[in-house]
Amino acid sequence: MYAVFDYIFFRTYDFYKRRNSDIPIDRGIQLLSIIQGVLLMDIIMILDFFENIINREVVNKYILGVPVAISILIINEIRYKRIGNKNQFASFYQRWDSEDKNLRKRKGIIIVLLPVFLLFGIPLLLWFIKQMQ
Repeated sequence: MYAVFDYIFFRTYDFYKRRNSDIPIDRGIQLLSIIQGVLLMDIIMILDFFENIINREVVNKYILGVPVAISILIINEIRYKRIGNKNQFASFYQRWDSEDKNLRKRKGIIIVLLPVFLLFGIPLLLWFIKQMQ
């Protein structure tokens, strides 16, 4: 499971590092946290759509979303800053730096479009399903 998230982090980190950003680690953590947060909220939304697990009178998107987002950000901050402090990004470079350029571009497009799809695509799909019932 970490391999997918490590890849997203590494590609974002590497993108900003090659463009001489002061904070490429932070940029990688931010994009990864956004993707993970939206993915987790989509999973909760799908479960709630089919099983009604959330009491809407008590729980709203802020009560659920803000603690989840902060938790994900803190976990990623600890994990990737610790890896960065130990200079262990070399294993990421060994694993993915020699990747084919065409494959890297396709995966990069997926990484860019993934947050948009998770943020808008899943809710729209669930809305269409609800309208058809």
